[in-house]
Order: sequence, then structure tokens, then C-alpha cells
Amino acid sequence: MRVLIAGAAGRLGRAVARRVCGLSSVSHLVVSDLDADAARAVVDDLDSPASARALDVLDHPAMQSALAEVDLVINATGPYFRFGLAVLNEAIEAGVHYLDACDDPEPTLGLLVRNKQARDAGTLALIGMGVSPGLTNLLAVVAHAQLDSVEQLHTASNLAGARGRVLFGPEASLSARQEHWITQLSGEVSAYRHGRRELLEPLEAIELTYPGQGRHTLFRCGHPEAVTLGRHFPALADASNLMALAPRDYHGLKKLIARVDAGNLDAAQAARLLAGQPLPGPGTGAALKLLFRRDGQHHALPDWFAVALGKRKGRAATAAVSLHALPAGDTADMAAASLAVALDMVAAGEVAGSGVHVPESALSPEAFFGRYLAYCEVPAAVERVEQLLDIRTDDGIQGI
Repeated sequence: MRVLIAGAAGRLGRAVARRVCGLSSVSHLVVSDLDADAARAVVDDLDSPASARALDVLDHPAMQSALAEVDLVINATGPYFRFGLAVLNEAIEAGVHYLDACDDPEPTLGLLVRNKQARDAGTLALIGMGVSPGLTNLLAVVAHAQLDSVEQLHTASNLAGARGRVLFGPEASLSARQEHWITQLSGEVSAYRHGRRELLEPLEAIELTYPGQGRHTLFRCGHPEAVTLGRHFPALADASNLMALAPRDYHGLKKLIARVDAGNLDAAQAARLLAGQPLPGPGTGAALKLLFRRDGQHHALPDWFAVALGKRKGRAATAAVSLHALPAGDTADMAAASLAVALDMVAAGEVAGSGVHVPESALSPEAFFGRYLAYCEVPAAVERVEQLLDIRTDDGIQGI
């Protein structure tokens, strides 16, 4: 399969190039970026042959010329609210397949609207194929399957520890990640209830029991899982995306978001404070001192997980699913591994049909994780899906 990576010089794009350059399913790799020198630098760092190309994804003739030479495009540009639909539309017009790691709910809904056009063009588009969304969606499908009926289905990330310190706080470096999270926590956020989309207040406290680890307080945030899982499982009373935060960090974040909602800060300014950087100019305030320390309440929670609440054998039950091992590196490396697996599955014909899909509507969790485990080496490599998935239920029965 001939593959084009758009936006290959960014964090995600570079990681994707490293992951896919040696795949047997890729016969030719084109590394493209608006900056030609940056694209060539990515190619120079790869272990397998690839070609570099200067490409503006908003230049329609240039995009159609580039896509005429490939079978699939991986959209690693950002932000997706600006470039997601533009690149998908180009892929549909060219009749090539499309992958991305879109992590914003509004663009996700906009991409899904193009389902009929993609079907008519024979284009298979798999969106939100990163870590969260991506892995989390498939963990949610596994959790859902553990119960006879499900009322609530939640995906979650744990920021009450090392990963939170890297994303925000003292160990963070300023990037698009902080602004992304400010956007997902300000204003109103989407969730699906009884098959309908609702706008709710972010950072609402949600009490959940994680089997074997007791009761935890998590907080609602905006993310694509909250809108796509509710569409896929319309009987759910609630489908939400949550984050685990240490109490002091929750209160600091709540104050910061209040300043954004009041119009005293824009998202970019709040992102600087979230990354521990003061704003330029007098009287603008000191950097936010969020430490994201691993606290006693959440220390045992996985970095990413899904929890289903419902009934099993006529009794109230809970199922939680996470991974025992993850790929090495940061979230870009992990998302790149997800995209590499999705690419392999498309090339192997394991993702049938066309149209715009999210992970839960297109992929078999068992097939996906069967390929994904080859990338998982932290804290230790695993050999079977049963070793990779940590499935917990109230009665201890496990299965996929």
C-alpha cells in the first residue's frame, strides 16, 4: 500500500513516520509537510526508504496531485478543527483511504457527517485512531461486552501522576496539548444520554467504583469518546469522558477554567499558565502551580481505562478494562502505534467497507489488540491478548 503522511514534521507526524516506515504493508511512504526542509529531515531520520514532499493541505490542486500517487493518507496535521475536514474532503475526492487521530469532539462530528460521501467514493475513513480516542474506545467496547446490559459507559485518563506532570505542571513544555485541554474543559462539553447529545458542565464530579481498587472521584471533560460511544450504543443512559485529578490540582484547574469562561483569559493564555509559564507583561499573573502529584486516591488507577456500569445475571455490576502494557515513549508514540495497527488492518482487508468510522464501529478489539501487543513493551512485553488486557468485574469473571 502506498501511504502519504500529511503534517509529518509535527510530534505525531514524526512518530507515525517512524512507526509505519518499516511495515510490510507499506510499499512506498511519502512524508509531506508544509515545510519541505522539515519533511526531508524526517525522511533522513527513518530506517527505511521514503520520499519527502512539500505539501500544503489547503492547496486543492497540490493535494489532488499528491493523493493521485497513493492509496491512503494519514492526517497528522493539527489542529483538527482547522485541517481535519479539509484533508478528509481531499481524500474523498481522490478516492483514497484516510486515517487520523482527531481528539476534538466538534471536528469528529463534522467528519462523521461525510459518511455518505465517503461511502459513495469508496473511501474508508477511520478517525480518532490514537490513544484517547482510539485505545479508549476499544477498551470501552470490551468493558461493554462483559455485562448483559449497560447503563453507563465511561472512558477515562489518569492525570493524577507522572503523565499529568508531563502534560501540565513542572515537567511540561508548552505545546498544543495544553490548549487542547483548556478547550475541552471550558464552556460546555458533550455527552450522550439515551441516544441524544447533551451539553453539560465540564469538571463535574463523577463517583465510580473500579473493581478491586475501590471508589474514586473523577471529573467530566470534553472528548470524542463521549459523543461517539453514545451514538454506537444508543441505549446508554450516559456516555462520558472523565479524568482523574488530585484534589489540589482539580481546584487549581477549576479556577483557571473560570477565568477562561469569564473572558479574562483566552485559551492560549490559559495554556501557558497550565504549562507552568507566566504570561508576558505586568499584572498578568504568575504561572499556575499545578503539581499533578500522584496522590493516594488515584495512584493505582491505569493511565487510560474504560468502565461499564449495568447488570450481569440480573444483578448490578461493574466492568473495568485497561492495558497491562503500553508502547514506549510519549502519547504521540502511542498514538502512532495505534495508527500503524489500523493501517495494517486496512491493508489486510480486516476493516471492511467504506464510509467514515470511529474505532468502535469498524474494528474488532480482539483483532486490534492482537496486533497492538507487538508494540507494547512498558513495563514488559506481552505475547497474548489475554496478557495485555486487564479486565476486572465485580464477580472476578474475565473474558473478551
